[in-house]
Amino acid sequence: MRADINANTPGDRTDPHPLDELDCANARQLGTLLVHPLADIFPAMQGTDFDALVESIKQNGLRETIITLDGKILDGRNRYRACRAAGVEPRCEPFSGDDPTQFVIDRNLNRRHLDESQRAMVAAKLANMKRGDNQHTSIEATSKERAAQLLNVGRNSVERAKKVQTKGHPELQRAVDTGQISVSAAASIADLPKGEQKAAVRGGKKAAAKAAKKAKAEQQTKPNSKSLRPKPERLAPPLNSLSWSEATPEQRTKFIDAVGVKPIWEALTQEMKQQLCDVVDAEIDAREASRAA
Repeated sequence: MRADINANTPGDRTDPHPLDELDCANARQLGTLLVHPLADIFPAMQGTDFDALVESIKQNGLRETIITLDGKILDGRNRYRACRAAGVEPRCEPFSGDDPTQFVIDRNLNRRHLDESQRAMVAAKLANMKRGDNQHTSIEATSKERAAQLLNVGRNSVERAKKVQTKGHPELQRAVDTGQISVSAAASIADLPKGEQKAAVRGGKKAAAKAAKKAKAEQQTKPNSKSLRPKPERLAPPLNSLSWSEATPEQRTKFIDAVGVKPIWEALTQEMKQQLCDVVDAEIDAREASRAA
């Protein structure tokens, strides 16, 4: 299979490989070849590393064939871009294995030196992929646990990465993808307003560390929702002197809200509700007996 490289780089910009112009989304197009969603879970090569790849291909040609799946680039999107930048026609061949997910991960981890934070971002992207996202029915959705295992990172790191991808400014996400900021620091910074996130990234490592520290401090000063829940004795004094059957619906609701079992209460059968009422009555009787003694 030969790739058509006659199409110009989008926009025919001066710089043929800025990350912004790659638009790392599933629907983007590099020339006439689309990028497979599995290839998109890894950050695109850029900067001096990409320049070195272009120069290598200019001097030596394409040494490693580009692999496609369903007519899309599964492995080799950076080589494809580099071939276009170098004016070299790429060589492509279809994927012939059984597990494209494992193939992409093995290929990228073996040839690229990604730190733990970068791998966590990859794992979070992989875990967010649903079956059918890539139009290839043999690829199953991957759980967070499995994604963490495949990328050799902890589940907590994957959770932080997901937070960054969900709440983080694009520049913050990119900073983690490129190894400039750790995923733990970025997860804290993601709690700040988008403008402050952007400023933290552009300010360098010291600014990012300061922003992460500020975000953590703000989170620690926020009142815990559990600590705000009034104690049952304060919310439901009527039930200290009334039986459950004598209590009004409003008093019962107060008691249920106070002890935090309303969702459970609504899910109970009538028989189970009666049993719970009996238990509450017994507890109230015990309290009254204790006070009387």
